[in-house]
Amino acid sequence: MLKKSSYLISRFFATTAGSLYGFAIIWWIQFNTSSSTIVGLVNAGFDLTAALSIFYGPLIDKHSFKQTALGAIFLQAFWLFLLFFSMFLPNYFLILNCILAILISICDEFYSPADRAILKQSVKLNVDLTNMIAKISFIDQSVNFFGVALAGILLKFISSNYIILICAFLSLLSGGLLFNSLKKVHLSIHKQIKRQNYFSEILIGYHYIKKEHFLSRYFFLLFYFHLLNLL
Repeated sequence: MLKKSSYLISRFFATTAGSLYGFAIIWWIQFNTSSSTIVGLVNAGFDLTAALSIFYGPLIDKHSFKQTALGAIFLQAFWLFLLFFSMFLPNYFLILNCILAILISICDEFYSPADRAILKQSVKLNVDLTNMIAKISFIDQSVNFFGVALAGILLKFISSNYIILICAFLSLLSGGLLFNSLKKVHLSIHKQIKRQNYFSEILIGYHYIKKEHFLSRYFFLLFYFHLLNLL
C-alpha cells in the first residue's frame, strides 16, 4: 500500500530540487564563462534529453518501475554531489560540469515516467488516483512557480554552487521518502511474453503516435520546437 503523505512530500522535495537546480546551474555557467554560446549549448542539451525521451521508454518498461524511480533519484543525488565538488575545480574542467549537468537531467527523464507508472499501479481506485494526480499537479505547479523566486533569494545569500549542494540533499531526502512510501507497494511484474527488441519497441511507440491525429501533430511540433532551440 502506498504511503500517500510520504509520497507527496517526496514529490515536493524532488520538484523543489529540480526547480532550484535548473536556475542555479545556468546562473553558474553564465557567471563563470560569460559565454552565451556555452549557456545555449547546455540549454540545448537539456532540451535534447527531453526530446529523446521516446528512446528511454523501452528501457524503463523492461525493468521494475520502483527500482527505476529510486535508482534514478539516488543517482541524480550522487551526480549533484559530484557536480558540487567539481565546481571548485579550475575552469578547464568546465566540460566535466556540463556533462554532469546533462546526466542529472537524464536521470529526471527516467524518474518521471517510472514515478507516474508506480502511481497508476499502486493507487487502484479511480477517485483516489484522480485526487493524487490533482495534489501532484498542485505541488508541481506551485513549486515551479515559486522555485525561480526562491533561487533568486538564495543567490543573495549564498553562491550558486551551494544551491547545487542543497539540491543534492533535497534529492537524497526525496529518495529516502520515496523508498519509505513504497516499502509496502508490490507492483505487478511486466509481461515478458514475446518481448521485441529495443528498436522495434521504439517503432511501436512511433507508429502509435503517428496513428493518433492529435499526438502526431503534438509530437512533431514539440520536435520542431526542440530543434529550433538547438539551432
